[in-house]
Amino acid sequence: MLPVITWHGTRSQWEELEEATQHHCICQHDTDGLQTECTMHHGLRCDQRLLDGLLFARKIAKRLWAEELSR
Repeated sequence: MLPVITWHGTRSQWEELEEATQHHCICQHDTDGLQTECTMHHGLRCDQRLLDGLLFARKIAKRLWAEELSR
């Protein structure tokens, strides 16, 4: 049974994350049509810590970028 995963960001943030994931997705289909899930899709589906970390990084990215450029 898979854990219950909750996105704590906005709908638009989720849509942007989905778009970025699709752009870099490396999921594959075998000859029987079965899909091999890439690491990112697996993480989005099963890893609450990954989702929380991505959201946190997104929230502080501008501040970190500004701090880096001010030095």
